[in-house]
Amino acid sequence: MPNYKRPPVVEAVVEVRVGGAPLDDKAMEKLSKRFSKRYPAPHQPSNNVDVELSGTTLLVTQKNLGFKILSTDGGFTVNVGRNALGTSKNAPYGGWDEFIVEVRNNWSDWEKVVGWNDVTRIGVRYINRIDIPFSRAGITRLEEYFCFTVDMPESLGSLTNFAINAEIATTERIKVVINHAKTPSPLVQTNSFLLDLDMAIEQDLPNSEKALWESIEGLRSVKNTVFEACITDKTRELFS
Repeated sequence: MPNYKRPPVVEAVVEVRVGGAPLDDKAMEKLSKRFSKRYPAPHQPSNNVDVELSGTTLLVTQKNLGFKILSTDGGFTVNVGRNALGTSKNAPYGGWDEFIVEVRNNWSDWEKVVGWNDVTRIGVRYINRIDIPFSRAGITRLEEYFCFTVDMPESLGSLTNFAINAEIATTERIKVVINHAKTPSPLVQTNSFLLDLDMAIEQDLPNSEKALWESIEGLRSVKNTVFEACITDKTRELFS
């Protein structure tokens, strides 16, 4: 993927899930203290609420799944779960080199408390928002900007909204989910579109630190290939 001057990334995520028993409250407290050294902002609990009707009684149970923390500048978000660690880079995106350093640092803090557990899933996700200025005719021809889109008969009228979900297997090991949709634009005289790329490895998983980072780099490479395959040169001009 070229080093675009204005990358359209609104959020980049690397998540590693591990097996074994979910971390207990004591381990989660240790993680909270360790992450507080680099992320001093208050931690936000991640809770799951279940509601069940038993006869005439409404039973509400709440389970703590972990916590979420933000960097002081709001640039990074860390999601610490009982079996998972995720690091997100929020816009503006400064590039992979900056992002992966933060991912590695967070994983190091996690491992100092939890140790190495078997990896059950690795995910790399990039959510892109592509802003296309209105044309003089006021029509955005999707085929000029994207290599796959909705093909509608002209007799049905103008397309005003759409959402596409596609799952592909680039290799036997890597699964790619593409979500492509129109989204409200924060800019005037502009149509905005999401291109959400979610890459995952759920089999033949790494069993060492070295293999883990090689797998993450591999997912990033696949992401770049898929992104470039989905857009046209006219789209590249928007953020070059």
